[in-house]
Amino acid sequence: MLGSIDQSYCLDLLNAIIESDSQKVLSIIENMSQYSPNYAEVMSDWLTLMHKIAVTQAGMGFTSGTDVSETVGFDDENSLENLANRASPESIQLYYQLALVAKKDLAFAPHPRQGFEMAFLRVLAFKPKTVKSVKSKPLESKSTSSQPITSKLTAEVAPSTEKKNSLN
Repeated sequence: MLGSIDQSYCLDLLNAIIESDSQKVLSIIENMSQYSPNYAEVMSDWLTLMHKIAVTQAGMGFTSGTDVSETVGFDDENSLENLANRASPESIQLYYQLALVAKKDLAFAPHPRQGFEMAFLRVLAFKPKTVKSVKSKPLESKSTSSQPITSKLTAEVAPSTEKKNSLN
């Protein structure tokens, strides 16, 4: 079909993104552009791949009616399980959301390829921050005085309130 490309480009893009290799991402898109792809269709393939990985990460495995390994070109190195382990669930969710918005925005780009490139440069630019779990401690244990926390907040806010009043 005209405009269709090998879906393994999505795997290549994901591997380059996991490696944070912007040059490789742009090179893959350059190679892909030789086939005059329908960039909205490629973005749909990317969204499908992100969905499959997210479902795998959720522990469900992918049980669609089609053989995933045949439709996307998975091999041992690029198995869903391997990809699901190499990328955090937060990253996959972010990549999905960014691609979903980018797919809508492709129509507004000066050229579809530019919109596609910007979408993947955006994916590279944004990384979810991991938050270390912190055990909650009672608020009183952080206080060095017996003054209630609300009093401290009022005392800290009061000077700025007074300055506002003196300006009137």
